[in-house]
Amino acid sequence: MTNSPPCSGTSASPSRIPLQAHPCPPASTPDLSRVLVLQNGSPRKLLSTKLNWTRYTHINGDVYFYNPTLRIITNSDVESDDEERVEVEGVLEDMFDDDVFASAYADGLIPEDWEMVVRRCGIPGEEEDGWDVYCVSRQNNTFIYTTDAEIEVEKNTLRYWTHIEDYPMHLSQLPPSSSSAFLSAMAYGANEMIMENRQSKFPYTDKQIARLTEIYDDLSKTAEKNPAMIPVLAWHIARTLRRVESARMWHRIAHPSIEGFYGFKLQYVHEAYRKKAMLRLGEALLHVVLLGIYTMYWRRLAQVREGPTADLLGFRAMLREFLSEWSDSNLIATVLVGANVTLLSLSNLSSLQRTISLASTLLSIISIAVGLHHVWSHRTKLNAEIIEVSKYMSHTRDYNDTKDDPTDLIIMASFLSVPIASLLWSIATFALAIAAYCVQGTDKVGGIWLSTFMGIIVFVGGGLVIVFWRLWEVKGSKEIIGAQVGMAIMANGPGNFAGGV
Repeated sequence: MTNSPPCSGTSASPSRIPLQAHPCPPASTPDLSRVLVLQNGSPRKLLSTKLNWTRYTHINGDVYFYNPTLRIITNSDVESDDEERVEVEGVLEDMFDDDVFASAYADGLIPEDWEMVVRRCGIPGEEEDGWDVYCVSRQNNTFIYTTDAEIEVEKNTLRYWTHIEDYPMHLSQLPPSSSSAFLSAMAYGANEMIMENRQSKFPYTDKQIARLTEIYDDLSKTAEKNPAMIPVLAWHIARTLRRVESARMWHRIAHPSIEGFYGFKLQYVHEAYRKKAMLRLGEALLHVVLLGIYTMYWRRLAQVREGPTADLLGFRAMLREFLSEWSDSNLIATVLVGANVTLLSLSNLSSLQRTISLASTLLSIISIAVGLHHVWSHRTKLNAEIIEVSKYMSHTRDYNDTKDDPTDLIIMASFLSVPIASLLWSIATFALAIAAYCVQGTDKVGGIWLSTFMGIIVFVGGGLVIVFWRLWEVKGSKEIIGAQVGMAIMANGPGNFAGGV
């Protein structure tokens, strides 16, 4: 026998902070005195329990057995196999012989409404290895299992909701707070959809949330008149919340530990990394060569990549932004090529002016060529699947690297920014060629006027850059900014604050 977490379950960090629960009558406690008597801390059977086993058929067709007297759930065939039944019932005695479990039971760490799941490890029909044993408390929404040294307790985690989803058919009432947990999750998800929070990892779309809530309402009304529908309602709630908790574990989002918190905040938080000296030197060089344009792509790439995987919807949205930018740059670069050809057709151009204009033309052609390459190679991936996205985001690093360090993405960001950076250099050199032609191709008075006018343009352009350089940077603590945003939403309403969304 192994006293470990379920063989098919997924590990989750224990959490001892409950969600807010609605008042609910306590689950009925079977009278164990007729069947068990404690001798030196271990239970001993006084009566045969064969007739106490009840067969239940799950919605998906699976069969399991439940003994309300011993409070044991098992997938083993205890109905027709007496040896299997004796072994299953013997596991209960063995658990009380376990020092860790017996001590926890004596100290009251095992709730009074405990139920024990006993099932074989391994694949049916093949070699099976021991027993998979754990307890649950529906009154406390806890999943309980033993390790070599202690009792582990999890509240409202993936494994708890998986248990309710797997074994709902013997329930005569919903687990306490399950309805409030379901409605809280749906409310949170709907709010995230309204606010269009791309950082949220909530696994359901707004249409799915609406449909899940509609099914919940229908089942709730039916269960009020027909209690036989309570297991179906419990299965629907558990199945929905199990997927929510699966999203939490997939994206490595810790289970909440704040009392009263709903527990459905699924926003991925990137790990912070300090920039090394070589990286800062490389950035300084790229700021000159690419005019800092690479940072726009680098920031978005780092935001989409999440450890070993990536934000699928965020990646698709980012790709659409990239394609729009490259298409616009190609259009402007084409216009610049025509403008330079017109300038080069002038007969009175000096050698310097002609050289600068030719450089502008070449930069425009580079912008067009690289832009077309990027468009063609990315347009077919607008609906890329998660495997393709993960490969793309890990192209410049070891695929087995699971960290959030975005340093390697600077390489990809630099190449992605070439069309825009080349376009800006082309505009700058073309403006320089025009300025040189204006100064050198006019008389003294005209040169003074044009020089003054160009100085004003440079001054206004520099001021424009300075004003908008840090426009979107948050100034002040995040707590203060968050409080200000919250008060604005409360005062104006989400629709008014979000521009009428």
